Amino acid sequence: MTLFKSNTGRLHNQIYLSVIVSYFSMALVVIFPGALIIVSSGGHAALYLLLFSIIGLWLQGKSNRLARGERIFIILFITYFLIHILSFWLFDISINELDTPSRFLLVLPIYFYLRNKAEFISWLYVGLIFGAIGAGLISMYQFGVEDLGRASGSIEPGRFGLISSALSSMCLVGAIISKKSLTRLLFVLAVCLGLLATFLSGTRGAWLSTVLVIIILIVVIVPKHKFSALMLILSIFVLSHYALMASSNVYIERFIQAELGFADYFSEQTNTWRDDERFNSSVGVRLELYKGAYRVAKRGPIIGFGEGNFDVNLEKLANDGKVSRLVLNYGHAHQEYLTTLVEQGLVGLISLLSIFIYPIIFFKKYLKSSNHDLKLLSLIGSVLPLNYMLFSFTSGSLDHQSSTLFYALMTVVIFSLLHAKLMQISLKSSKE
Repeated sequence: MTLFKSNTGRLHNQIYLSVIVSYFSMALVVIFPGALIIVSSGGHAALYLLLFSIIGLWLQGKSNRLARGERIFIILFITYFLIHILSFWLFDISINELDTPSRFLLVLPIYFYLRNKAEFISWLYVGLIFGAIGAGLISMYQFGVEDLGRASGSIEPGRFGLISSALSSMCLVGAIISKKSLTRLLFVLAVCLGLLATFLSGTRGAWLSTVLVIIILIVVIVPKHKFSALMLILSIFVLSHYALMASSNVYIERFIQAELGFADYFSEQTNTWRDDERFNSSVGVRLELYKGAYRVAKRGPIIGFGEGNFDVNLEKLANDGKVSRLVLNYGHAHQEYLTTLVEQGLVGLISLLSIFIYPIIFFKKYLKSSNHDLKLLSLIGSVLPLNYMLFSFTSGSLDHQSSTLFYALMTVVIFSLLHAKLMQISLKSSKE
């Protein structure tokens, strides 16, 4: 009898602890998107979610068998990290270089825990809305009150622009797909403020990727009967930013800088620049780095030269007069694909493309689902890597901890919750 009571008490305690872990994890899913870019220690939310996920897995016991799509997804994430391990071993680079790619490995326990938490789906939407709104509010404060030239939240302006762009793009999908008026209104507000944060960051790569994602949504993804809703959102966006442009030169200045930099780079001599000064502009530096990265990559196309070795090889080209010395000491090619090609070669580039493209391929089968959550999750899950892929053409998307953590964790959360919804639907069908 005593033993029975002891086992019963232990079971009750385990249930209570499971509920507590579940609620805290749910709260962290909501907090993470905004906290990462607004609070200086916002990345700790991911660490706490990892700890609660490990505890939850221990309490949960045996889990359902992984589906084929899940296994591929997990293998791709692990492979991405293992390729960096290989590079570390081959080129004797600093172990600190493994810190950023390790995010793809560390988020996997979160995946295993959340793949049975279909009740978290609505809270993911809340997290996206709060994150985009928070990004917009802090960007207005930094730009209007603190008089900063570029809004950056608690991170670097480029990464702030990228994450704000991703949040606004995902909320745009929610605004298009959502059926409830209040939910749609909140998503519309999030879109406007998220886009505002993107533009106030002064990150031209994020501006470009945002516009391209919107165009793709219009042409490929958005159903015709939802077109009017999208037009409403775009109208609000255009009017709000027209007012901003009327009182600020940030847009015009950044575009003029890009135009002049591009023209001067391809001009052998201009009236306003000495020959080498054409490499001083942001665009000029990028174009010269792209040229140098391509030539470096040709020397080690299969496995590259390892992280941190770009400048060493670029200096050899500079000594031969093949690139300007003014672009030395940048440390990377200012473009994710070329940087990866230089550092991990074709092996690394294929792995990078895989973690971007596979989620889009996987989610494609649910884009026309009759289930609202499956359709919305698949659209959000497709827009996120699409945004990162486009941004990667003009800058590094996975070369900073914040942007890498955002992509790895948000992809894991979306992927796991979609699986949880599939399990829920399957279980409901079997009971009927």
